[in-house]
Order: sequence, then structure tokens, then C-alpha cells
Amino acid sequence: MLDPSKATGIDSIGPKILRMSTDYIFESLTYIINLCISKDIFPEQLKFAKLIPIHKKEDKDLPNNYRPISVLPTISKIFEKHISSQITEYFEKNKLFYEFQSGFRKNHSCSTALLRITDIWLREIDSSNMTGVVYLDLSKAFDLIDHRLILQKLKLYKFDLKSLKLISSYLEFRKQQVVLGACHSNITDVKCGVPQGSNIGPLLFLIFINDLPLHVSKCHTDLFADDSTLHFSSNNIANIEIALQEDLLNVFNWCNDNGMVINAKKTKAMLIASKHLTNTNSLSLKINGESLENVSEAVLLGLTVDQNLDWNLQINKVSKIISSKIYLLTKLKPFLPHHLRILFFNGYILPYLDYCSTVWGSANKGKLEVLYKLQKRAARSILDEKPDSHSAPLFKTLNWLTIYQRIQYNQGMLTFKILRDKLPSYLYNTFCENSKLTETNMTLRSESQNKLAIPKSKKKAMTRTFQYTASVFWNSLPQTVKHASSSFIFKKELVKHVKSLNSC
Repeated sequence: MLDPSKATGIDSIGPKILRMSTDYIFESLTYIINLCISKDIFPEQLKFAKLIPIHKKEDKDLPNNYRPISVLPTISKIFEKHISSQITEYFEKNKLFYEFQSGFRKNHSCSTALLRITDIWLREIDSSNMTGVVYLDLSKAFDLIDHRLILQKLKLYKFDLKSLKLISSYLEFRKQQVVLGACHSNITDVKCGVPQGSNIGPLLFLIFINDLPLHVSKCHTDLFADDSTLHFSSNNIANIEIALQEDLLNVFNWCNDNGMVINAKKTKAMLIASKHLTNTNSLSLKINGESLENVSEAVLLGLTVDQNLDWNLQINKVSKIISSKIYLLTKLKPFLPHHLRILFFNGYILPYLDYCSTVWGSANKGKLEVLYKLQKRAARSILDEKPDSHSAPLFKTLNWLTIYQRIQYNQGMLTFKILRDKLPSYLYNTFCENSKLTETNMTLRSESQNKLAIPKSKKKAMTRTFQYTASVFWNSLPQTVKHASSSFIFKKELVKHVKSLNSC
């Protein structure tokens, strides 16, 4: 389905007009696409990208402070969707993608990637171990892909000659032009990289980087597209440094062989452990002779991760953002009717409360109280109530869940989807390992098989893992909720259930 709000490419044919004319052009467009595929040709007119510079931050006179947004012809995306769906099906069906690659894959997300990695780290803290982490920064990874190399890799994945010719045609002879208002730059050739703003480009990148973990011998490797994280756990800091240093060299060599560049200045090292261990230990690592900076916090997939995984920094950051949004809402509300105030909350505040709440939702209840107070403040502002008015009736009027209930709701929905779809495999398997669940007997209809085993904990860290909290919450659900025949019914019943629970 074409999104009519999306930008128009260099051909000025937008998604809205294509949607309106579907009945008239469907047969002709289908014929053209099928003909191009049979001839192994991707049309030249669909390989012209319009680059729109978007200001990121700071000085507007410096080009480095702009992010180029690539806009391709809309018809190109229709063509690409047809090709990319077949490639994706081939890779997923044959389990060719690296298991811990979470970028651009169905039923995988930032949230699932973070749950997988933070659960590992929390389990290690529970076992009194330390985890050394390296957050790798690959400079302009999508733009540096060598077309010859990606075609060689596709050949290794058993792509036939016709498929390779079509992908080669898709990649070669691409052009781009920067457009800023009425100004147009000279047209330039694009000789490397995968097209950004495309359907096939991100998929080709996943295939290109897919063999990187094969070169990592000791560490865990977690990928989200080009966001790469190495981590190794031990009770001995020297063992951690040796393992990370060895695999940093392996990654560096892979990058050299594949035309990628590691930005050592932006690549960070972090030691994750209990407070007394992080206070007395640190990492000493290098890439190509350049020392890596040790940090006590880092942003991973939009989440602020701290050394002790208590999520205080993440919640503080979210609280400040939400507080500023509520202040703006308060200033705007004289000009907004109630339904637009609610839309403002849903569009500009709620996403911050929900983003990866399944990850940081196990934080200390005292920290979550800050977010609950902000929710109450927003409710009073929307409904023109006094600052000391009781919040429960307001939440009922707005049909809101409290932050505690939202965390439970998001956790329940994710658990349901994991058990139903068996994806992502790395989360489904954690439930299977200690439960009476297997690929053959897993069902959401059997009461005996609906109990998830709760992992044993040595310390409190284990009780903050998704595996633990999700299992406890799932087991507490009434059978009428767990036996829901569809996602829609489960969602409806889950909302009823969490509303019946105490708000805090």
C-alpha cells in the first residue's frame, strides 16, 4: 500500500496520484514489471534519486549538520517491493539470515533486539560476572558497499544468473541530484553503495553484512542493520579484554576486506556489571592502534544504556522530554479543543512512554513513579482540571492505562506474538529452553502448555530480565485471555485485565 503522505521523486509522480489511478494502470504496470524481470533489466528512469538535505542540529551553514534524504520515484518502490519480497522469502525460508540480525526483518524490532542483549547482560550480573561491550560505529556503511562484492555474495547464496543480472542492473548506472527549494545541483553518478530510501537497498545491506559474525570467534555479535555490538562476559577483566581485542581485530580485518570503515572515535567500550565491579574495573581496548573511549552510558537503538542497567538515565531523559511536551501542550490548549489535545498527547507524548518500555519497564518503581506523575499532569491539562484533582476518574474519562499498566500491556502483547509466531527465534527459544514447550507441541490453546518456566535467580538482576518478568506476567493471565483466538481478541481481553489490576 502506497503512503500518500510520502515525498514525490524526481519524476513528480506522487503516491497519491498512483493510488487514484490504480484501476487504470494496474495491467500496464504489471506487464512492464514482468517484462523487465524477464529481460533482467531495471529501468534507468527508476534509478534517479532526489536528495533533500534535512537540518539535524547546530550551525545551518555547515553541510555536515545536514542529513541527506533520498527520494526515489514512487513507481520504483512498487517494482522493488515485488523483488524484495521474493528475496526475503528465500532468505527467511532457508534460514540464511544471521539469527541475531534484527534490522528490517518481520517480527524483529529495536525492542526485541534490546531485550535479547540486555537479558544476556542481566543474567551475567545475576551470576556475578562482568560483560565487556563494544558499540561499533561503521562510517557510511550503506554508501560504501562494493557492487561487485554484493553480487559475489549473492552468488554464494545460490542466486542464479538471471537474478544476478537483475540485481546488477538495479545497482549500476544510478544517478542523484540535490534539490533544495528551487535550487538543483548537477546530476552525479552513484558508483557504490545501496540506494537509500528504497525497498531493496536495506535488504542488500543485510545480505552484505550477513557473514560478519562468522569472523567473530569468541564474542556475542548482535546486529541491527549497521548497528553492531560485540560483547563478552567473564568474572575476569583480563579474559574480557583478550576476547574483545581479538574479535575487534577480526572485525577490523573483515571491514578492510569488504570496503567498510570503522570510526574509532565514535566506537565506544563499556563495562556492564554490578556497581561495585564497575567502580573497580575498566576496559583497555584498541582498534588499529587507536584507543577506544570507555563510557559509563551509551545510546543503543535509541535507548540510553548505563553500566548497571538500572535505566535511571533512560527514564530521566524521557521524563525531561515529556515534561517539555506537556508544557507546550499547556501553552497550546487555549487554542485546542479536547479531541485535539488528546491527539497531541497520542502523537507527541505517548510514543516516548511506549518506546521499548518492555526493556526499561523493569526499572525501580520509584523511577517509574516520575512518569506516572507526568501522565497525571498531562491528564489534568487536557481536561482542564486542578493540579490536586484525583487522577483515577481522569484516566477513566480518557480511557488511559497508567504507565504501569501500559508496561504490562506491551509486555503481554509481545509475549503473545512471540509464542504465536515463534519469532524472533532468539526470544522464543528462551521461553522454550526452560519450559515444556517445543516446536511441535507449542500451542496457545492448552492450559498445561501455557505455563512458562520462571528462571531461577541468584540475585535481583535475573528478576529484571524480560524472560523472567514476561513469564511471571504470562502465567498470571486468566486462561480466557491466553486462549484468545486472535491478536485482536487477545488485545481486547488483555486491556480489560490490566485495567482490573492496581495502577501502581
